[in-house]
Amino acid sequence: MIVHLLDLSGFERIDPVEDYDKIRDELVRYDPRLAGLPELVVANKIDLADARDLVEVVAEELASRGVERVYPVSAVTGEGVDELRAAIARAVLSTETATVVAQDAQQALRAGPAPAVDESAYEIEVDEEGVFSVRGKAVERWVVMCDLNNHESLMHLHRQLTKSGILNALRDAGCQDGDTVRIGETWLDFTE
Repeated sequence: MIVHLLDLSGFERIDPVEDYDKIRDELVRYDPRLAGLPELVVANKIDLADARDLVEVVAEELASRGVERVYPVSAVTGEGVDELRAAIARAVLSTETATVVAQDAQQALRAGPAPAVDESAYEIEVDEEGVFSVRGKAVERWVVMCDLNNHESLMHLHRQLTKSGILNALRDAGCQDGDTVRIGETWLDFTE
């Protein structure tokens, strides 16, 4: 079961429907079976001004994506939390959810342990136009999860690229300040 927690405050994330779409897309790309799991969608921070009015708008938009219900809650005041807890309990105990979990567990046991995959592995290529392309499961996930409009998020990504050795590898490949770096579907300017 997946519980999507959407922030309606507008402070950290501006569009909760876009956030939902991004997470769903990430689930499909990571493992399509995850996207098929039962889900509940929670609209948090309804205690804040204007957030309560957004619940209906968000619910209508998500209904067009197949979401049957959005649970409005306030973690601060506790409003809606009991109803959400009950919905989660019903979903977890439902036959359909239990069957999906049991089938996945049986399939995993039959398949044995998953082969070890080095998620930190990456490769760097330079095309004829001088664009440096970085490919790798972990690095592409980092970029997808990064809010490129948020300085702190960008700094976190920079630390990950440094710690993993990718920045040094780019330098070794001839990448300099101002060069274009492509990671997955994201294009960035290289800076020290």
